[in-house]
Amino acid sequence: MEDARIYEVGGVRIAGISGIIASRPVARKGVPRKLADDYVEAARKLKGSDVDILLIHEVPALRDVYPGMRVDYATTAALETIKLVAPKLVFNGHMHHSPYTVYRLGDIPTLYVRVDSSQKYRHYAVYYVEEGRLEVWGDIRVVMEIRLHAFQGASPPGQL
Repeated sequence: MEDARIYEVGGVRIAGISGIIASRPVARKGVPRKLADDYVEAARKLKGSDVDILLIHEVPALRDVYPGMRVDYATTAALETIKLVAPKLVFNGHMHHSPYTVYRLGDIPTLYVRVDSSQKYRHYAVYYVEEGRLEVWGDIRVVMEIRLHAFQGASPPGQL
């Protein structure tokens, strides 16, 4: 995906910002790195674009979810990115903390979803657009199901 470009698939508006935020934008092990300002600038291009799903690699600063996490320029920029774009759903990677996290952000109507598809956890998410339903799978079974229509604006912030 090209950064800050919106792709429409089956009526769903999807955008992404790739890479890991670093102090120097030099790729390591083939993984792109970008400055926090560049990450946020890509998000500014998407602001007000009515993005349904935002895909990012960097983990946002969510101390409620990850109490031991280091909040720094990278995690702060990732959270600012989500707030600027304000998608219905945001998926991110990078964090190998647990099999999955599903969290409702407090000040914007966004559902944050992280799944670890590594061999250790083997989790993934499936989003059924027509039904407005999100499933989190652990290997070969559903471990969580969320009806997004009921979720939008109805529940307080926090882990689901």
